[in-house]
Amino acid sequence: MDERVATVADEASGDGWHLWHGDCVTVARGLPPDSVHYTIYSPPFESLFTFSDDPRDMSNCRTSEQFWEHYRFLIAECLRVTKPGRLVSIHCMQLPTSKLRDGFIGLRDFRGEIIRAHVDAGFIYHSEVCIRKDPVAAMQRSKSIGLLHKQVKKDSTVSRMAVADYVVTMRKPGANPEPVSGLIDAYYGNEAGPTDPLTYENKFHGRVTVRPGDERYSIAVWQRYAEPVWLDIAQGDVLSREGARDHKDERHISPLQLTVIHRCIDLWSNPGDIVFSPFAGIGSELYVALQQGRRCIGAELKRTYYRQAIGHCRMALASKDRLFSHNELAPAALDTVVGKHGETSGGDHDASPFDQAGDASASIEPDLSHLSTGSTGELTRAICGAPLSLDEPGGAPTVYDDKPIANDDAFAIPDFLRRKRDAA
Repeated sequence: MDERVATVADEASGDGWHLWHGDCVTVARGLPPDSVHYTIYSPPFESLFTFSDDPRDMSNCRTSEQFWEHYRFLIAECLRVTKPGRLVSIHCMQLPTSKLRDGFIGLRDFRGEIIRAHVDAGFIYHSEVCIRKDPVAAMQRSKSIGLLHKQVKKDSTVSRMAVADYVVTMRKPGANPEPVSGLIDAYYGNEAGPTDPLTYENKFHGRVTVRPGDERYSIAVWQRYAEPVWLDIAQGDVLSREGARDHKDERHISPLQLTVIHRCIDLWSNPGDIVFSPFAGIGSELYVALQQGRRCIGAELKRTYYRQAIGHCRMALASKDRLFSHNELAPAALDTVVGKHGETSGGDHDASPFDQAGDASASIEPDLSHLSTGSTGELTRAICGAPLSLDEPGGAPTVYDDKPIANDDAFAIPDFLRRKRDAA
């Protein structure tokens, strides 16, 4: 294969994680086929939240058509890199319309559009769960007239319910050669702590209280997870993101609750599996993956978020032993797989994840000699050898090469993925 050039601005890695500062499609194109066990992320909700003015930023789009033209490149790459029979979970919500942009006030079926785009790419629509949103908090944040009680008194035909979150999960066709098996031995939600007793309904004995280690405890957890609507998610259970905010940010960011990520990773991956977060943000998915003994890779385009994500990865490794202490799991090889909760590696992570200057990447000092990098303001960076299409400001990249990156000197691959690519 011809040598390709993949432009990333920076990269960092640690024990079981690797993060690239660059475009998610560029990074995904460099990953080996059938190498990722599970992907979970929250994509930009079109231009509802605009994260940067970078033309490679999917949220920086003028129209819905531009967004979807860009997003479909990533969907195709997620299908290519996902192992057969394994899953991709997308956090999303229905999008509010506006009179200025759409000519009317209402909702757009963004969730359905995501499902249809993935099915068109070759995925199987696997499942979805609805996550409750607090209408009072939503009203205070959005100031939507449809949520105000005074609107009920004025004209309730304009009143509406709060917009819920969804986690839509897609499956790659094929048989999964590595079953995710075993009992669920920890509950993540606001009813109890991860190892506290739970109650469940038994048709013979009524309500029964059970503890971890009892198969009935796994049943009690599954009864909660199997609900089509998750009511036991704390909306404030997110990583702090104030350090990643830019004064030029146009709109606020949309973090995914850690509880939701814990459930999905615990349910749909094995310890030691590779978890991919193409929109890493401040590192929520990577943070949870490392805490649960998975390996993880991610991409983040915005530098302030990228720096925060590095620090959160290091924090996760430092706290991982405490997370698993309820199972009395001794640190061992990260590749070890034992049921749903396996033995995970520890290591020396006593150092602070952030240096005194607040730059999480400064103390990592990644070797950048093998990367092809451009200046921050250069808008003609190459993506897999093809230039960005920048016919108008805010336009999405429209040209990607149809071959994965083959040149190791142009794109750094972590060791745990390099073996898979060499085999392919």
